Amino acid sequence: VLDFIDTLTRNPKLWQGRDKAVPKHEQAEYVVMLSEGQVRTFIDYVLAEEDRDKMSQRVKLLVQCISSKYDYLNSMVEYADGKNDPASKLFLQHLYLNIPPMKFLMPHVKAVYDADVRNEIGCVGDKFSYYILTTIACLSNPRDFQQMSAEMELIVRKLAASHPVLLLRQLSVLATLLQGRAHMDLQVLRAEYHFHLFHLVMGILELLQPLVFEDSYSVGLQNALDCYFALLRNHGNVKETY
Repeated sequence: VLDFIDTLTRNPKLWQGRDKAVPKHEQAEYVVMLSEGQVRTFIDYVLAEEDRDKMSQRVKLLVQCISSKYDYLNSMVEYADGKNDPASKLFLQHLYLNIPPMKFLMPHVKAVYDADVRNEIGCVGDKFSYYILTTIACLSNPRDFQQMSAEMELIVRKLAASHPVLLLRQLSVLATLLQGRAHMDLQVLRAEYHFHLFHLVMGILELLQPLVFEDSYSVGLQNALDCYFALLRNHGNVKETY
């Protein structure tokens, strides 16, 4: 049943002859529209499938079959949370990855929002958080830094405070951004705002407490801390280092 719905929504004949570049203001077409009862049946099929590798695809398909993802969000969470099924927690985790505001609309399933989802695919926030972090790391030009630094820093700090689990998916990226900078000449560290990046990442790590200290994130955290230790070894006598 799930494969049939998936095939139906992606059937090339349905989209043949249509514009590939869809205007931003144009409303999305829904080939399959599910009612509340049908959504629950869909969830039953997903849980019965018990396929971890397909869970992301199934949850994404479910969201695509609802005209407004918030219409049945409460019903979906309550229904899945009430099921005595090992796959229910994984389903809710993927629902959170697809609909991050769910954390504030349905706060009672707290265990879902603190779970380790590093290896799960399909997070809608991955592309956004990756672009923001890499943009911050590239602000070495004074003009770009002055125009964009404060705004970008505010965005990433808000993300760290509100959705730490989603930003922790990028912990290895944070560590990578710091690598290769600690050995630079002091003048370069100042002129190209590398000191600022070190301070920014430390502030983000502080906001990610206490989750960042869990064993599952130890490798990424250690890689980041190694960069700070290298900075202290090379420039520990400089005020900006602290």
